[in-house]
Amino acid sequence: SWEMMIAGTDMPVLNENIYHAGFMMANQVTRGRYAVVGETVSSSMVDWFRDQVVYSCTLEANEKKKEIAWRNLCALAERNPPISKGVFFLPHCFGAGAPTPDSKSSGIFLGLSDLTDTSDMLSAVIEGLNFQFRNMLDSLEKAMAIDISTIVCIGEDTVNTSMMQNKADVTGMCVEVPSIDSVTTFGASILAGLGCGIYHNCKEAT
Repeated sequence: SWEMMIAGTDMPVLNENIYHAGFMMANQVTRGRYAVVGETVSSSMVDWFRDQVVYSCTLEANEKKKEIAWRNLCALAERNPPISKGVFFLPHCFGAGAPTPDSKSSGIFLGLSDLTDTSDMLSAVIEGLNFQFRNMLDSLEKAMAIDISTIVCIGEDTVNTSMMQNKADVTGMCVEVPSIDSVTTFGASILAGLGCGIYHNCKEAT
């Protein structure tokens, strides 16, 4: 439901640039490591669109028919060209997160016309989320005075190859998706191995 951007560091980064970029500092679970973290609502925008726009039009249909309708719409959206028919979406239905936190900001569809269909709107939602990600990325690079070349993505959205490709297109960067399905569970298992002595340190476990 949320998209979290995390950059690992060896030392805490405590400056006004991080603060004004809407990011925060946190300890990592590994000793001597820290993380700069920015977050904003993401996949909940897709869920909102599915539930309020697509499913609301199929109230009488059973769950299976609703799911088929949603999958068909996703397939249509994947075939749309970038900025399909000039439709844009600002994904602030739950307010704005990093890099410009604003709980009062609201979502917007822009460029709607009589030619717009629901697949165009869904494409705009996905593109809007990835441009929001790009905005976070640019702010992080500027605040930390670093150049990022590779993005590693985990979570349920990674199964959506078109969404990952769009993220790569929007950022102009390499997007890597681990081959392991449950990355967080895998990480928790490694930590458990560290805790009970199977591994002597994080480097060995990794």
